[in-house]
Order: sequence, then structure tokens, then C-alpha cells
Amino acid sequence: MKRCWRSARDRDIRPRCWRSFCFNVFSVERIRALSRKARTLLDQLGYQNIALHVGDGTIGWSEHAPYDAILVSAGSPATPKPLLEQLGLRGRLVIPVGDEQNAVAGARDPHPIRF
Repeated sequence: MKRCWRSARDRDIRPRCWRSFCFNVFSVERIRALSRKARTLLDQLGYQNIALHVGDGTIGWSEHAPYDAILVSAGSPATPKPLLEQLGLRGRLVIPVGDEQNAVAGARDPHPIRF
């Protein structure tokens, strides 16, 4: 994959794992202090292909779209339309959808191949 976007709600090793199989990783974090901390750690580890942004993950990061994959860690009552719009052809979106009691993690292919 060339371009991957992820919500930074999962503040652990996943951004570094994504770096291994994506040429570019774009990550959005709501909390500025956490974004700064992540940037410091990524710089110390020598990761150059991970871009961080402070903002609302439900609207994505359209400046770098289209994406081959979008991974959202935070749940949402419904799939945010801006994220679907930022997927490239054959792109994949993985997001937990539903309320706290009925959240379902699912993958979405907005451009399925039909035979």
C-alpha cells in the first residue's frame, strides 16, 4: 500500500507497524500533547514516513487523500461520510460502528468488483 490513514485513538505500537507496510502513514490525533509525544518518539526511532495532524478524526485528512486504507480505532454511531470520500479506488476502511453496547468492527469496500 502507498497511502494509509489512521485515527490516533490507539496510542500504542500500531502506527509503527503500519509504517512497515505502507509507504506513507497519515495519523490524526485529537489531543495536541499526545501528538507531540508521538512525534518525539517517532523521531527518536527514525521513522520519517509518518505524518501527524491534530484534529477531528471523523473528517479525516483530505489534503493527502485518496488513501489505500483507513483504520479508525475510535467507535462511531455510523460510518463518517468524509472517510468514505477519501478512500481511493479499491481502498479499504476499517472502523467500529454502533453504540457502546452494540459496536461492530467492520471493513468496508466502497468500490467492490462485481462479476
